[in-house]
Amino acid sequence: MAVSIAATAQDGAPLYITGNYEACYWDPVTPQTFDWTGYAYTADIKGVGSFLISTQAGDWGTFYDGALSATFYSKFSEVSAPLERGIMNINCPWVGDWQIQVAADLSVIFMRTTTPMPEGYTPVFLRGSMNNWGDDPGFGDTNGDGVIDDNDGGEWRFTTADGDVYTLGPVVLGDATFKVADTSWSSINYGKYPNTLISVDKTNSVIYNGLDMFIDYGELSSETPVQLIFTLSACTLEVKSEQASLKLATDDSAPATYYDLRGLETKAPSHGIFIKRQGSAVTKVVVD
Repeated sequence: MAVSIAATAQDGAPLYITGNYEACYWDPVTPQTFDWTGYAYTADIKGVGSFLISTQAGDWGTFYDGALSATFYSKFSEVSAPLERGIMNINCPWVGDWQIQVAADLSVIFMRTTTPMPEGYTPVFLRGSMNNWGDDPGFGDTNGDGVIDDNDGGEWRFTTADGDVYTLGPVVLGDATFKVADTSWSSINYGKYPNTLISVDKTNSVIYNGLDMFIDYGELSSETPVQLIFTLSACTLEVKSEQASLKLATDDSAPATYYDLRGLETKAPSHGIFIKRQGSAVTKVVVD
């Protein structure tokens, strides 16, 4: 996490940036250099969702030694935040072409974009050591059309009916470390801090831009299947074990409600994959 100490004044000395964008994809050795205008640092970055800036270039240890961090808590086309020493990624409000400006004394970062904010619900994934943090080819884009949209599913994608409560599983995570994030680590990027343990059969608080999490199974086996329920508005992650799920009363006579993968209610589902809510149970079903 960022440390709340004043950033060191630069006043024209080199300032570097690298991130999840094509021109300089997470390269601390030969990062992109900000332009110095005489009063501020500027960089125009295309297609970026997350990045790091530093006063030093080299291996990751060297880059982190000079790294600066900030968090944007609002989703607007123009945002600003104080800079602090820290190694956490700086996440854009959404993926787009961003103009980034840093004050000469490295105290504040300003960002603006003309890229429109995406409509609809943000696709959310469980990204971690069990799937190479989502960097494997085809992650999320399960139908191979080059975009991640409502036609994609995948083992690690959460489902949602309202854009607030997201459900995944059951899955076996073992000793994996993970975070809840979108495809660009930008508007949704949640972990834990300072305690990174996630307790089973409890509701756990998570924070934006937090650290990697892992599950404390207690007396359960690490091979126990679990269901994860992420609530965006409450910043919580509930982990339910299969054993606990079996104890829940299932009202088979309760009426079932179906939603398509965009979260829209469907009165007569047919020919596709749908989200079924029946009583307290939420499942993904295939309808012929």
